[in-house]
Amino acid sequence: MVLVDFWHENWLGDSIVNLLQIPTIAAQTLYCPVQRFIPNSNWSIAEAHTSAFPDVSASILQLPLSIDEIDNCMVWPFSSTGHMTIAASYSYCGPALPPVSWAKHLWKSYVPPRIAAVAWRLLWDRLPTELELQKRCFHIASCCSLCHSFSHGETTTHLFLHCDSAKELF
Repeated sequence: MVLVDFWHENWLGDSIVNLLQIPTIAAQTLYCPVQRFIPNSNWSIAEAHTSAFPDVSASILQLPLSIDEIDNCMVWPFSSTGHMTIAASYSYCGPALPPVSWAKHLWKSYVPPRIAAVAWRLLWDRLPTELELQKRCFHIASCCSLCHSFSHGETTTHLFLHCDSAKELF
């Protein structure tokens, strides 16, 4: 478990070291977990600190404290549990894709998972064709790997609708 450092962590919008403009050499010697300033579930800041740094002290004293006895640890504010997960990070980074009607039929059917995965990638246009790889800065010659046609290149449309070599496979 990682304890939140009172002086160096950004738990108050910025670190206390930065807010008080403490020189780097002096700041290197400072360490104290936030929980030491919260005995008996209440903030405890020395009178000397509140009079010397009233703005910072007021900001600290306004922070709400948890009623529960919980450990002083890092919390991911973008999930209900406070834990950072891949799913929580992914949902934080961008909006969810709109649900599609065909997805439940594809994944809940008797189609083998291998085929379902290829079908899913085909429907979302995410097959690793040469055209898609070139979009991701993979510089390769643009020809179909099955029929070696340079006129069409390797696209999803060519592979599944026009490529004579692919038609023979299916």
